[in-house]
Amino acid sequence: MHPAVQMKSLERLPFSIRRIASLACHSTTSLEILERVKDSMASTNLSPAQRIAFLPVFLSHLDPAQIPTPEQLERFHPEIRVTIELDDWEDGGHRQACRPYTGLCLTELSHPKLVVRERAFIRFLVHADYEKYLRSICAKQVTFMAENPTCTLLLTLLNYGKGSVEIEVHSAIDSPLAVALWDWDPEWQDMVVRAMQSDGKLQLHIVQVYHGPRIQRWAVPLRCDSSAIVRGLRKLALTLPTDHTEEQVIEGIDSIRRAHPNVTEIH
Repeated sequence: MHPAVQMKSLERLPFSIRRIASLACHSTTSLEILERVKDSMASTNLSPAQRIAFLPVFLSHLDPAQIPTPEQLERFHPEIRVTIELDDWEDGGHRQACRPYTGLCLTELSHPKLVVRERAFIRFLVHADYEKYLRSICAKQVTFMAENPTCTLLLTLLNYGKGSVEIEVHSAIDSPLAVALWDWDPEWQDMVVRAMQSDGKLQLHIVQVYHGPRIQRWAVPLRCDSSAIVRGLRKLALTLPTDHTEEQVIEGIDSIRRAHPNVTEIH
């Protein structure tokens, strides 16, 4: 395989972009992740060599029968191949096919319209609050699973409607909030399916704010490179005594986190 399309090429990217690009290399990655790669490639701060480093992302989504040989790839400057992929998004029908999915995910088609900087700020804010309130969020999740042992998929709501964030945990299948999302945006169904198939590597986080007088919600899912922590939290929830204390829950969460210190989580 040509060196330009090997996964190690991603190492030339800035660390913050490298994580997104690595996730985008999976064949089951979401449209949102591919949008973030596209936004990153558009950055004027990247050198030509760094833009070329995105080639493994595009290779991972090619039909294997269409993957060029090293000799064929040498005939084209790598930047030309990147341009072809972007042109397909702009003019090849991909954007139009995905146009119905514009309400829930943070993309350039979101309504209300958000520019790249605004979308990045929302993700940054959510992740900062996630890390700040990590124990509290995990404790709410464990408590909810302990009280609802048949719940198979969680929905974590980060509500900014009153300024500072308030955390709520619901069922992603049959809670009133989940039902409202099912009725409001067709993409929610796809996200639920992907989350169920991910075995805990995709967690459904919803941001809620007010846009004028009405409620605005965006999906800002948490993506992990391992399901070990989610499995640990579920096991903790199912083994807690009925008279458990908050201290026991926190101790269990800390133990799970210490056992898996290298799990990467991003919004």
